[in-house]
Amino acid sequence: MPPNSNPSGTSYVEESLDEPIVEEKQSLPTKKTEKKKVKAKKGKKEKKAEPAAEPTTATPTPTPIPTPPPPQTKTSPMPTKRETPDSPPPPPTTTSSLPPLTLKHLKTLSSDMIKAPTSICVLPNGKLSFSCPSKPIFLTSDCKSTKQPNKLPKLSLPSSLCCDTSSFYITDSETHKITRLSLRTMKGTLQTGSLGSGPCQFQFPRGICLIKNWLFVSDCNNHRIQRLSKTLLEFQISFGRIGSAEGELRYPNGICGHECSGEDDIEKHVYELIVCDTQNHRLQFFKVDDGSFIRSVGEYGVGRGQFEEPKGVKSKHGFIFVAEKTRVQVLNRDYECHQIIEVSGCSGLDGIDLGHGSTQKCYVCEGGNGRIHVFEVDNIQVKTQNSQPMKKVKEEVKVEEVRARAVIEAVERTLHMGDILSYLYDLLGMAGFMRIASVCKLWNGVTSTKLRQLSQLKWVSKISGFEYPTYISTSNLNSELIISSTSLIKYNLESKTTQVIAETGNSAFNVKQPRGIAVTEDGIMYVCDSRNHRLQRWDFKLNRDEEGYVKNTRIATDPKGPLESPEGLVLYDDKLYLTDKSKCQISIYDLSLSPLETFSKKGNQDGELCDPSGLDVVLVNGQPRIYVADSSNHRIVQFTLSGNWIKNLGKQGRQPGNFQLPNDVKGVRDFLVVSEQKRVQVLGFGGVPMQVLGVEGGGCLWGIFWGGGKIYVGDGVERCVHLLECWKEVGGTMK
Repeated sequence: MPPNSNPSGTSYVEESLDEPIVEEKQSLPTKKTEKKKVKAKKGKKEKKAEPAAEPTTATPTPTPIPTPPPPQTKTSPMPTKRETPDSPPPPPTTTSSLPPLTLKHLKTLSSDMIKAPTSICVLPNGKLSFSCPSKPIFLTSDCKSTKQPNKLPKLSLPSSLCCDTSSFYITDSETHKITRLSLRTMKGTLQTGSLGSGPCQFQFPRGICLIKNWLFVSDCNNHRIQRLSKTLLEFQISFGRIGSAEGELRYPNGICGHECSGEDDIEKHVYELIVCDTQNHRLQFFKVDDGSFIRSVGEYGVGRGQFEEPKGVKSKHGFIFVAEKTRVQVLNRDYECHQIIEVSGCSGLDGIDLGHGSTQKCYVCEGGNGRIHVFEVDNIQVKTQNSQPMKKVKEEVKVEEVRARAVIEAVERTLHMGDILSYLYDLLGMAGFMRIASVCKLWNGVTSTKLRQLSQLKWVSKISGFEYPTYISTSNLNSELIISSTSLIKYNLESKTTQVIAETGNSAFNVKQPRGIAVTEDGIMYVCDSRNHRLQRWDFKLNRDEEGYVKNTRIATDPKGPLESPEGLVLYDDKLYLTDKSKCQISIYDLSLSPLETFSKKGNQDGELCDPSGLDVVLVNGQPRIYVADSSNHRIVQFTLSGNWIKNLGKQGRQPGNFQLPNDVKGVRDFLVVSEQKRVQVLGFGGVPMQVLGVEGGGCLWGIFWGGGKIYVGDGVERCVHLLECWKEVGGTMK
């Protein structure tokens, strides 16, 4: 699939990967082996940490970041002696119940391959990647050598890494750029950034992390944090400035997301950003949505809860792991010191990351001596769930039991099922998308547990004979379509006959450029009478020999009234949601046509609209979300039902996932279908492009209606309604 169009200041690098990273099998511990481990622990004393390996002769890459002296404003006394490596954790506090987490040093790795590592990232398949001079290095999950990708993009001084289920992100401190790679192929690279202090400019970018759909970067020598969009690497906000007051930074390094709520619904999870404020010798916490300051933890010192040049941080299940100058410190849920472990002969610790599973490993980089320290993390509390991820065996796909953590990690990193299916489609190279029943069960109210397949979407046929068909719906009879053209038309799918419901005009029972249509189960039809600036209602009677409507209600005939060119219309939970095109807002009415509220305004910023057209209410992980075709801004905008902005999907362009004057958006199963100039796109709820289908003849595609296993799309230029083949149920098997 082609990459997204490059925004200003970005460039594309096409590289190939001769040997893709292959997923490793993880063996499951049996009950017998677990019992043996318990007995062994009872019979033996805890082993002491192994001595650190001798430093290699590798010369560390000089860092371009100056190291100012410790701040003189700190008045707290400095302990004269550090905590010993074997110092026990403090007793649990009264405010939180701590699991018996312990951190034990297992081994130290050094080789000719590992040179001045500054950051580490545990990939979804369990492999490890380290940022070393000029390129990242890959190892197996047990830190053994593996075949390296042959053709990686050229990097000067990669300093930090992070990934999600499909992409790999790298900060390059020497070129002041951010690079994104495909995790599977390591090609199709997107780069952004340059030297400077403006938006999307950096001075030695260091730490990087993903939180939801945002990419955060610590802009070290600009003493700030920048937030970029995950998909296009576009600048969104920045926060922080040089100083030592609250919210101010001095050479920030490692950053990570910190989950600070226990909600079961993943969309209700609350995240904070933790920043290693290195030369202020503390951690600072910020809100991820607006960058506002929350709290500061620690001060300069070598005691418990104090820090000396913290550079790496990782949060997992409420605990915070911090890599500082010569030790690793673990903070509990109350931000108090839980454990300290020293690293002997250390020249300074850098990046840190944790593996997966209930018995995890913690990996810490020591760049100066070219070493990797491996720690074991015991007894961290992890939710366990049964799951069945898919694995590829030659040309067949089978389901087998693996550790539940693999799926939980995918759910944590990807918010929408459509995005997960898109990643599986790309990973497995299949012609359709597979629904995994066990994964779906992790999401409340996503869909049924049946397996479904999406055949390649294609044009099936078309219905001609309309003057300018735009929006489509159905009456209370499934065999009838209601079509907005120059007049309002009813089309019988069986007899293939048409009947005019309302002629063109501005009287009580006429319409002028009708647009969006919504029909209740009782046969009440609502129509956006666009050029008459009103919303009309018809009540169909069971006796078809009588008049097609009994009562007609109209509002706002004056263009200066509540409505100006209403366009899209959707009925949800006994409320009508419509786009007011001229006012660039969303209006909400009850079924008696009484106005309830409005939101949004004209503009191109987040939450603003410009010439909005079609819209739909879609259940995303059980939560209703409004998707609006923001036509003149060339994007799809997502809101909550109360009008709070969530995110934007796409921008102007012809690449998959971008749009050119989108006219309508509809939720179909677990996907979005968008109509625009000359084509239809299928996307995940998070905006991941899945399929693009062009129309011959250069049509102007409008409203979308889904019913009877087909998708209907109005085409004003070709004067027809297109039919597309849709999803098919697959009876319990994966085809």
